[in-house]
Amino acid sequence: MSQHISVNHTDLNGETPWIFMDRDGVILEDEGYTPKSETPTLLVDTIGGYYWRRLRDLGFQFGMVSNQSAINRQLNSLSSIIHRNELMIKALLEMECKLNKTTMCPHTPDENCKCRKPSPTMFYDFLSQGSDKFLRSFMIGDKITDIEAGNAAGIPPGNLFLVLTGNGLSDYENASDALQIANVVPSINTALEMIEKLIVIWRS
Repeated sequence: MSQHISVNHTDLNGETPWIFMDRDGVILEDEGYTPKSETPTLLVDTIGGYYWRRLRDLGFQFGMVSNQSAINRQLNSLSSIIHRNELMIKALLEMECKLNKTTMCPHTPDENCKCRKPSPTMFYDFLSQGSDKFLRSFMIGDKITDIEAGNAAGIPPGNLFLVLTGNGLSDYENASDALQIANVVPSINTALEMIEKLIVIWRS
């Protein structure tokens, strides 16, 4: 069984915490396993871009942690998904927003791999298991599995954000115990704004 795929897009700083986020339904509009548009649609708007840059200046790195089972379902190729990541990174850079690292699990649920969320395994490509930096990191996702994975990695409940874009509204309407530990917000833009305000309060 192949492993998950991690790519560093910048030099990384091992001393700083992370803002983790899912891709489809969080950073990008979710177009399903086989997107029809040539160019992905960013869900990060100008307000979100402003707070992304603010958090970068406050010492955070940004990482994408994504299940991409379309690869092993043979509905989309690895090269196509990586190309879409590159287009996403380019669009973010046009807003002066850096995505420092991406990691993806290509497996289907039936493969019972160790990396697919809600497993926290992919998070350990960013920080070592048990690192105290997880206590100062955040997770933004649109699925309960995102929340579960972030919490299992060691991110505190107050630092977990479920957005209502993508699958978020459906998961929220079918709420489970996992959602009792997460902040529920309209979008990544609101999440970034709230995180920035939390950090400013903590450091005041």
